[in-house]
Amino acid sequence: MAAPDSFERLTLGGRVPPARAGWGAGRRPILLSRALYRLRVFDLTGVRARDRQEAISLQLTAWAPFDTATYAVGLAGRQAVAFAWDSARIDALLEGASRRAERPLWPEDLVRPPLQDGVRLHACLDGFEAQAWRDGVPIESLWWPDFPDEAQWSSFLHGRVASALSAASMGSGVAPRDAGTPWRTRPWLRAMPVHALNRHGSTWERLLWGGLAATLAVAAGWRSQEWHQVAVARESAAAERERLQAESATGLAQREQVLRDQVRVEKIGQALDGVAVFELLNRLGQALPQKGVLLRDLRVEGSAVRASLAMGADMPRSTVVQSLQAAGYFSDVREQREPGPGGSVTFEMTYRRQGVEAGGAAATSGAMVPSPAPSGATPPPPAAAKGGRS
Repeated sequence: MAAPDSFERLTLGGRVPPARAGWGAGRRPILLSRALYRLRVFDLTGVRARDRQEAISLQLTAWAPFDTATYAVGLAGRQAVAFAWDSARIDALLEGASRRAERPLWPEDLVRPPLQDGVRLHACLDGFEAQAWRDGVPIESLWWPDFPDEAQWSSFLHGRVASALSAASMGSGVAPRDAGTPWRTRPWLRAMPVHALNRHGSTWERLLWGGLAATLAVAAGWRSQEWHQVAVARESAAAERERLQAESATGLAQREQVLRDQVRVEKIGQALDGVAVFELLNRLGQALPQKGVLLRDLRVEGSAVRASLAMGADMPRSTVVQSLQAAGYFSDVREQREPGPGGSVTFEMTYRRQGVEAGGAAATSGAMVPSPAPSGATPPPPAAAKGGRS
């Protein structure tokens, strides 16, 4: 039958008023001729719902059939059916954008009944359109101003249509002469502006409509630039996330090291029988070379001290022995042949809490004897409490 006479139509020849009333004043949709818009389907398989808007926007930017295009998109399962028309041309046909802004535009394909699978050819408001459908979604659409000849129809059936449909669905391969397709009074697919897609769900039956699509009036010169900026922004966000994750991992590792050091100090303190922990550690820290030596383990039995040290390759063992004996609190310092924990070097020595009196062995060798702390004074901070100085 003819196009519903309750619609106002916009064709190549201009506006065609409706033959009868059927819509509320001011909101009557305008049926848009197939000759005035383009149709394309984008596959969204694997795209998360929250990423659909961005994915479709990028696809539309790459497609860009017009310099100033208006888009309306409907979601059908995992497919996005996109309609695009030339905004400037439509405004001219509507005799001004202000009148267009008050009226929704419906591409005429929206009021044609959908197919499940197969191909068809029908007469449009202007010219003729061939369509291929699979699983209730159009996968290919081609428009001609006149009825297609055999070569045009054969070209349409080959390529993507032939690879997507079975031979039975494609028919005899001859363009059907009966080019009539019924019309609906309501759209089978509801399309909307791209920016509104994330606010709605997508199911096979519930497909969305927006009265007017947002105009993506972008010049070809900065379409690719905008796409590049989006990609750069995503890469920058990913790099920042990796940096924060690395900092978090470093913080956790440092915290674990502090906890291990604390446990080691507690074990050393439990092993010191009658000897002040901080006093001995402080004196060891003062006696040992300032660089290239790290205390790994300490054992004390009475005045006998056994210290395992991690030492740099360029640190002579004789230097450690001389430093300990010169401090005045350690005597009989000797290296053990067996390696200590983790490959450390173990030294045994005798500890004298009061040090060597002036004129004694340490004094005659030129060592400085530390002065005892005044009564009631606060002991110095435990500089070597975390395992010595590095």
